[in-house]
Amino acid sequence: MRLSYALRIACLLLAPTLLLTACDIKVPTTTPPATTPPPVTTPLTCATPPTGSFLSIWQGDLTLQAALGCPTSNHPRILPEAWEVATAIQTFEYGSMVWSDHIGWYEQPVIYVIYADGTYQRFDDTFDPTVDPASGGETPPAGLLEPVNGFGKLWRTEASVRAALGWATTAESGGPGRFQLFERGDMIWVSPTGETFVFTGGRVTVFNVPFTE
Repeated sequence: MRLSYALRIACLLLAPTLLLTACDIKVPTTTPPATTPPPVTTPLTCATPPTGSFLSIWQGDLTLQAALGCPTSNHPRILPEAWEVATAIQTFEYGSMVWSDHIGWYEQPVIYVIYADGTYQRFDDTFDPTVDPASGGETPPAGLLEPVNGFGKLWRTEASVRAALGWATTAESGGPGRFQLFERGDMIWVSPTGETFVFTGGRVTVFNVPFTE
């Protein structure tokens, strides 16, 4: 339908919303396409990058790399490095515990409690063998174990940890390891299982790759 110039002006002025169809005026209805955030594609450049298998894990996942940031040090005069540590690990019905005898320059032992949903908490290990009992003397269900020593003290004193993890399914296993501190997380390699745990943003990612210096 062809409209005179005057009629077109009338359509627009008198009832823009109601008369668009009657006046045969087309209104664009295109919806902008949905967009998704672009993936992280730019690797970080760090003054002191990680080394060995920590480097391969860090380089192999740019999203994880961005979450961790660069290696750092908790001492102003010590450069970032992977520290030799003593480690222990124990599996539970619904998670695990990982122990390190220190984190970087600080000599405070810590315990990472890893839950079945991939989240974790870190606690100072306050177990003192000269004061604390090794065991609570509890009787676990058949086929399960009561955790002892530092793992056991934390399990007995933190009710939420005990409720979330359940009983232990294996005995505690210890051995040497490596620990590296990052701007927003930690990496720790545990020799008894050969696993590297990456802790950042309240979640843990586990890598089973051969450890190299």
